[in-house]
Amino acid sequence: MQTAQSVIVFALYPAAAVMAGGAIALWRTMPPRLISAAQHFAAGVIFLLTIEMFI
Repeated sequence: MQTAQSVIVFALYPAAAVMAGGAIALWRTMPPRLISAAQHFAAGVIFLLTIEMFI
């Protein structure tokens, strides 16, 4: 049971971050240039992780 509890606890951190980010997005909008930068950063991270998994 210890493992299930630790998984739940560690899953709460990203869930709380998503909820907080959604609340902030409702309150304040980001400029298009910042949205573009965030999307390009996320795409680069995904690309890097894909390369690391297969090489």
